[in-house]
Amino acid sequence: MLLSKSQYIRGIQCHKSLWLYKNKRHLRNEIDDKTESLFNTGFTVGEYAKQLFPGGVEIEFKPDDFDGMVKKTADLIGQGVKTVYEATFKEKGVFAMADILHKTTKGWNIYEVKASTSTKNYQIDDSSIQYYALSNVIDINKTHIVHINNQYERQGDLDIKAMFTIDD
Repeated sequence: MLLSKSQYIRGIQCHKSLWLYKNKRHLRNEIDDKTESLFNTGFTVGEYAKQLFPGGVEIEFKPDDFDGMVKKTADLIGQGVKTVYEATFKEKGVFAMADILHKTTKGWNIYEVKASTSTKNYQIDDSSIQYYALSNVIDINKTHIVHINNQYERQGDLDIKAMFTIDD
């Protein structure tokens, strides 16, 4: 049974919640409009964050083909692609998708993008499980949390680098 990073965070917060999530799927609530709106905001922020590392290749999300997503990621890394968006790994029982995986001279850096305005403790746990899964396959140099810079004020064109804060 695979454990995703969101399930890992759920389990850290409440063991019973994780057990119910994995074993009693029929008890889950439908996604409401508020939750859907949060997902859409996160997606939009993620799209902007990709501009921090332009020219990458995105792994298409296929909920019925996680193995294909993992293979595509491995193929791209093997081909020498320097930046992969939604890089997908399944290792040691953990399924993880890195928002941005970028190759440096010192190894790969993971960038986990959040629509928040600061790094939260649970986001560190989130990136830790990614590090665990990915470091079993590739050489990870650093892991970063990318979040909105709430001090940024747009003056003219959007300045993507100023719009985000990258925490190590």
